Amino acid sequence: MIHFFTFIKTYYLRQIRSYSFLITIAISLLVSYTFIPAPDAPYVTIHANNYIGIYNSAWIGYITAVMSSIFISLFGFYLINSSIKKDNDSKVGTLIAATPISNFYYLIGKVCSNFLILLTITGVSILTSMFLFGIYHEPGLSLELSQFIIPYTVVTFPSIFVISCIAVILETLFGSKTSLLNVFFLVLFITMITNTPETENGFSGDLTGTKLIIHQIKEQVQSITQTDITSLAIGYIVKSDNTTLESFTFSGIHFPKYYLISRVLWILLGIIAVYISSFVFHRFRKKKKLSIATPTTVSKKAEITPFDISFLSSDMPYSTSILPLLKTEIKLLIRSTSKWIWILSIIGCIALFFTNDTISLQFVIPILWCLHLKTWGELVIKEKLHRVHYFSFIAFSPIKRVFLAQLICGWGLSILFVFPFIVRKLILLDVLSCFGIVIGGLFIISYSTCMGILSRGKKLFEVTFLLITYINMNAISYFDYYGGINQNYMHLTIITFLSIGLLSVAILLRNKEIRSNY
Repeated sequence: MIHFFTFIKTYYLRQIRSYSFLITIAISLLVSYTFIPAPDAPYVTIHANNYIGIYNSAWIGYITAVMSSIFISLFGFYLINSSIKKDNDSKVGTLIAATPISNFYYLIGKVCSNFLILLTITGVSILTSMFLFGIYHEPGLSLELSQFIIPYTVVTFPSIFVISCIAVILETLFGSKTSLLNVFFLVLFITMITNTPETENGFSGDLTGTKLIIHQIKEQVQSITQTDITSLAIGYIVKSDNTTLESFTFSGIHFPKYYLISRVLWILLGIIAVYISSFVFHRFRKKKKLSIATPTTVSKKAEITPFDISFLSSDMPYSTSILPLLKTEIKLLIRSTSKWIWILSIIGCIALFFTNDTISLQFVIPILWCLHLKTWGELVIKEKLHRVHYFSFIAFSPIKRVFLAQLICGWGLSILFVFPFIVRKLILLDVLSCFGIVIGGLFIISYSTCMGILSRGKKLFEVTFLLITYINMNAISYFDYYGGINQNYMHLTIITFLSIGLLSVAILLRNKEIRSNY
């Protein structure tokens, strides 16, 4: 048992001591700060019929618990869903396979370490919510710790534990098919989050545990206004100019016994599912195809044929053109993507011919780009992932040839996915929309390049880009990077300069990496 806890501690410390995790904590702090908008903020996170609670301990504690349960469950999954792959890539898995530790103990150890990572991020959210109470609370109200501890313990903690179980289970089943795994979980999560229970007992089937709180808020507003709730929204909702928000006193909720039991059952169900998946865990064994070699006769006195190396003379012609690198990079981008992702991308491209502008810009285009999250994340760091960066760094003009070829191919591929939409707009002479899409592709490449080199991995980019995609799908204009909401030249000009700035930082960082390897 001591070795088991040591295994959990080692992986947890390895994660939190990384530079990328420090950036993740900083982003988590920033996102948690937006869960409770300032009184004069242009957006709200939860409201019912334009009613929001006064900023007491109960409202801030329960609302931040709801937002944390949803956001950490979704984006935290993509932060922890490659723990087994890391052991396989670092060859640690081979050593673990040689130890007496069972498959179940290894997988449940991964679940616990992943849970501790998400728990650390949740702790940041709790501390931020208490800080927000100190800033926004109404005069005369005091901090009640129970209004923060109870909702997080009952709602958020079980959710992130089950997500940790799901991450390990899906990685066990899908193996190296990370793109398909990411898409599968996204569809699964959206299905769960959009499912609305028809009865109170149905709240026990809610993984995130947030629907009961939303239902209780709805009932409290109904009891105050004596009217039916016609609109209840959760997320980042921009307030219109003529919207007037009313306040009500939210005193917290009472969790029914069946709900508390269901939260415990979710945890037990996750552990049982991990135990079942341990029977199909590969334990880092790679299946090799057996081939029957044809016996050949070798003469005892085999003649030694001299090897001619005269062609390696110093005057051997060589090419400094970028075209062979472009060709190679295109092949790498195409072959590294799953065929299922390409099928979904083709379906999305065809849909762009028929969907209207609102659906295309708000949903289809962001989803198409998000499908290739793995491609953008590995665009300029795949050499390091496969440990061949020493070869690319000593190539002739690595920045002007190798790095530039990666950027051009990535940018071209991002435009290719949404090319039907560009054709539609060119026919209508809508140059502004076409310009926005092209700049959006440039922003993706610049952002992924900068984040990849800065964090020395792809996780930070994947998580933050998913967050940006979610915000764009909710039609919030502050993070519109492709002109889907703000279709004006000033906004696109800002995005252009931002992309160029990110790209400049990426070039400086890559140049520093190249110099440090000499």
